[in-house]
Amino acid sequence: DICLWIDGVGGYAICSAQLFRFGAVGNREVDAAVFADIPAEAFTISTSNEASLLTPLAAGITINGRKVERPTILRNNDRIDVPREVSLLFK
Repeated sequence: DICLWIDGVGGYAICSAQLFRFGAVGNREVDAAVFADIPAEAFTISTSNEASLLTPLAAGITINGRKVERPTILRNNDRIDVPREVSLLFK
């Protein structure tokens, strides 16, 4: 599986793993690090059987405005919000 990470200012990265980790800059364990005041490890996205599953690692993660407290299947165009004003669009 391949994940193409594109940020809002034109930066990008290609990740080739079944587990994609998202968090703050400074954490060497994440695949996509964001320059923002967010948790060091915010969530993971794993792929299995053609489904993408978001697992929250920090409190306050939402998908389309609904709080996520357990692994949740992502759908195209889902909006993922991380506390402190960071939003992502899942494609």
